Amino acid sequence: MPSYCQIETADSDISLVTAQGTLVSGLRLNGFNFPIGPAEFEEVTSAITRTLQSFLSNSGHSVDFFATVDPSKIRRKLSVLSDGVRNTCDRIGLQMDDVITSNENALAKLTADEALYLVLWTRKSVISKNEIGTEQKEIMEKLADLPRTSKSAQPYFSALSSVREKHEATIGSILEDLKNSGVVCEMLNSREMLRIARMEIDPEFTPADWNPQLVGDRIPVVQSPGILRDQNKRNLDFSDMQYPPISWQLFPRDAQRINSKYVSVGERAFAPVFVEIPPREITPFSVLFDKLKTAKLPWRCLIRIDGGGLAYTSIKAAFAPLLSLTSSSNSKIAEAIKALRDVEFEGNTVTRFRMSFCTWAPADNLKLLAARSSRLAQIVSAWGQCEVREVSGDPLFGMISTVPFITEESAANAGVAPLAHLTRMLPLRPSSPWASGSIVFRTLDGRVIPFQPGSSLQSTWNYIFFGRPGFGKSVQMLNLILSSCMQPGLNRLPQVGIVDIGPSSQYFVNMIRESLPKNLRHLVGGYKLTMSAEHAINPFDTPLGCRHPTPEHKAFIVNILSQIATPAEMDKGYSRMSELISKVIDDVYEMYSVEGAKATPKRYSIGTLPEVDEILSRFNYVHDSNTAWWHIVDFLAGAGENHAATLAQRYAVPTISDCVALSSQVVDVFGKITVDTGESLPEAFSSLISSATRDFPNLSSQTQFDIGEVRIAAINLEEVAKSGSRSAVRQTAIMYMLASYALTKDYRLSPDSVPSMRMPDQYRSYHMKRARETKEELKWIAYDEFHRTSNSEAVQASVMVDMREGRKFNIGVILSSQGAEDFPPAMREFATGTFIVDAGSDNNARSLQKFFGFNDTARNLLTQKVLGPTAAGVPMLVSLTTKKGVFTQILVSTLGQATRWALSTTAEDVLVREIVCSRLGAVEGRSALVALYPNGVQEANERLKEAGVSDSIAQIAKEIVDFRVAR
Repeated sequence: MPSYCQIETADSDISLVTAQGTLVSGLRLNGFNFPIGPAEFEEVTSAITRTLQSFLSNSGHSVDFFATVDPSKIRRKLSVLSDGVRNTCDRIGLQMDDVITSNENALAKLTADEALYLVLWTRKSVISKNEIGTEQKEIMEKLADLPRTSKSAQPYFSALSSVREKHEATIGSILEDLKNSGVVCEMLNSREMLRIARMEIDPEFTPADWNPQLVGDRIPVVQSPGILRDQNKRNLDFSDMQYPPISWQLFPRDAQRINSKYVSVGERAFAPVFVEIPPREITPFSVLFDKLKTAKLPWRCLIRIDGGGLAYTSIKAAFAPLLSLTSSSNSKIAEAIKALRDVEFEGNTVTRFRMSFCTWAPADNLKLLAARSSRLAQIVSAWGQCEVREVSGDPLFGMISTVPFITEESAANAGVAPLAHLTRMLPLRPSSPWASGSIVFRTLDGRVIPFQPGSSLQSTWNYIFFGRPGFGKSVQMLNLILSSCMQPGLNRLPQVGIVDIGPSSQYFVNMIRESLPKNLRHLVGGYKLTMSAEHAINPFDTPLGCRHPTPEHKAFIVNILSQIATPAEMDKGYSRMSELISKVIDDVYEMYSVEGAKATPKRYSIGTLPEVDEILSRFNYVHDSNTAWWHIVDFLAGAGENHAATLAQRYAVPTISDCVALSSQVVDVFGKITVDTGESLPEAFSSLISSATRDFPNLSSQTQFDIGEVRIAAINLEEVAKSGSRSAVRQTAIMYMLASYALTKDYRLSPDSVPSMRMPDQYRSYHMKRARETKEELKWIAYDEFHRTSNSEAVQASVMVDMREGRKFNIGVILSSQGAEDFPPAMREFATGTFIVDAGSDNNARSLQKFFGFNDTARNLLTQKVLGPTAAGVPMLVSLTTKKGVFTQILVSTLGQATRWALSTTAEDVLVREIVCSRLGAVEGRSALVALYPNGVQEANERLKEAGVSDSIAQIAKEIVDFRVAR
């Protein structure tokens, strides 16, 4: 079998070389980053034709297109894609293996492993005979100074430098041209090419990390005569310590010819199929691909295109006219050759081509192999009405003809056709910019598309979801958040904050908490904000020890005070109000500081915080009537009591109520400005702030609600975010901003910002340590039901700041709403990930196309395919902006049953899930839920209620628990 391999060694990092001096390089063609429809097909095939025709005008080059699809390998691929996610879950203690496995199982039923490569062969004929002679002489001179190698070892030199220059320039040009045409592709190195070839020859005997031994590697040392290359020898010689031949490495086991059609290698039997007469009709490869997918066959195909196609017809061209009188066939041959010459005369390239296919099955199941071979032949025959044959005379040669990178020979019959016709029959596939990711989507035709939220492939991480209720947007948003919690490389839970109106996100974080060990559950929390003092959040709180806010924090305070200082009946605040507020903020922090001549710090009062009093007593701290809360903070922090110091600081910083008393400077500067009510601007501000302290008890006093060290938190604004009146809209906006602050107040701490923070030096090392710990961590802030902020410019402006500047602090933003119009144009423009789960009407789809810029094919697929959740998943149009370009495809999110149970936000499902998982544990609980109610309990609950059962939820939960216990 090694005799079929023409490769001698690697000539460079990107090239292999044959014994004849032909150079071989390859590209991995990941596919296109946009949907291919009729218009795009014409553009793409024309671009590929232009790329190839310049060097296929003569016989010095050949190009192979190799495609392979194997449904049986997809489970292994999905498992490899999940390795990083599983490792993260193991490190951080998140019990999600059932969810990961469930997703793998669901995807494996609908996808297949596939790959596509382009191979360039460059022969010595690309240079003149004189150049060949000169360079071969130079090689012989170099070899004279080197130890002689055996004929079986890899040679030191095989390629000519001039051929190498032309070859590398050509493959480089192809790479760039394909990229410019929208093909996502990359250069393969020599080891990758050989690994791919061996995987196609003997996959069961080839480790995933197999590496060939090439010239330049460390010379292998033979340990004993028992493993000499020549088993009859008893002593070592120089050949035993030279590089083993490539052919010997690629074929680790002998092949067995089963019959004239089939051959086996190890545990796998192969059945090659050849195109005898090319397709009569030019039919896109996608038609063939879809039929093969439906048949669920493993297959591979190698299409070889040789330059200088008319040169291969020279004999026929000479004799066909002479014999045309004796046979109509000869007359047709002459006419065909003349037509090809006319094509070439018009500036189009004519090439020779050969097409070989192959399928396989276990070597001990020839019946299955015969069925697959017959089905493959039928499907290929129907592709453009071509003729195929299964017998080549040498089935091993036939099988090798479908292996890339190893031989120029082919058992397939040759045909001649214009290059422009052939490019229309090449495989064109959708791509993913990511090789791996914690989310795995699929295309409509079954290709796996990994996606990693928050990866370095994107410059920012701003993701928006939209679609009507019931189309799955919230579940998809939660799935993205869940995948971010399991991102490969994490060493602890990420920081995630979710603002929601309703309990969905609370249910989600409760599920996360139940999936953690008990000693880590305090790091996850879901909260329902109320308009009570016990949920008070003071926006004036600063990091420990800081006397003044950072610039980012001050901007937030200005925003929220501007919202408060805007009358409910007005769309915008009073002119220059934000300037006044900025000055008030500066004044109030100065006033309650312990520094400066005008400082009047807040005094410590015993009994306010018993916990702090107790610690001070333990340290025998002496205080008097002049002791300020800031003094207490500094003392406690110096003693290592940071939690107590944080509690004390809540009474040292200003509150919104403190803003009512304005400084004389504010009155002097703004006192002459009057507003519609006849009041001065300062008077209007004080009046509105006073009203706010009465209307918003959770905003007007010291902080009582703090998520503390919680890393994954959700705040439900259902009780405090109202809709309808202007006053309700204003309240909703304020609560959104307050919740966002509570969740993200520590997100913007960075090593660069610590030196400028206004605080005593004793705190700098503490904050620098915190900043360094979180510097590289990605933090997420998510807003569900974002349409509730559509009337609040302040909220949307605050979110826009994070979308524009979040990169500096590693902040990712996730937004979910019911329609694209809920996001301002600037927000949609700054989104680096858009997930459309519902197109609505055709007019709406056209509006989306106009704004997001996707092509007509994507729009048509959006209206035809994105129609809501199905049993096979949730289809959606996904547009991702990466450093490599914009990726837009129709993708399907296929989640396993355990995942759907984990992410379900249906009230009945949530109640049952919480009861069952609290009794059985997260993993066992989800397993039991899937076993009895794979599609949820909503229908069962309705049936029980109709039957008059009052405690239907409890009864369903008991049934599930009893079922699991009984097993």
